[in-house]
This record gives sequence, C-alpha cells and structure tokens, in this order.
Amino acid sequence: MSAYETLNVRIKGDAGCEGEHFAVAIGGEFESLRWLSGDSVGTCFSRVSIDMDDDGIEASNPRELSVNFWNGRNERGAIEIRKIWFE
Repeated sequence: MSAYETLNVRIKGDAGCEGEHFAVAIGGEFESLRWLSGDSVGTCFSRVSIDMDDDGIEASNPRELSVNFWNGRNERGAIEIRKIWFE
C-alpha cells in the first residue's frame, strides 16, 4: 500500500453533512471523514479523498481499514458508498 498516496471514497448522504458522522480508521489514525479529507459529503455522489501522507497515515504499515457510521446526536441520516479505492 505504500505505493499509494490517497484513499478515495465515492459517497453521498441523505442530508449532505454525514462526513462528520463517518469515521475512518487506517494506519494508526481514527478520525471523521470530514476531518481527514477536508471534503464534505453531499446529497449527490462525489469523490472524497484522504491524502494519507498529509494526515500522518502510515501507508507502509496500514494494519487495517475500517469505517464506522454513527449518529451521536439522535439525528436521522444515511450514507451510500459506491466505491472505495487507493491511488
């Protein structure tokens, strides 16, 4: 995986602000998708990218990739992921 620079997610949300509630754990980092990428999740499919080097993700030792969607404020919402890939 050390040959790749970015983790990309093609994603959309019901309300368009779900990036705050979508967490990514990879290479020793566990943060919201919005925090890691600086991108927001909209109501139409879009590409959200995480620059692994800028975010301190150890691409040479990623351990595992896990994602979690939570809703701690009792709001309703949903996300749809079409694709996850590295470049």
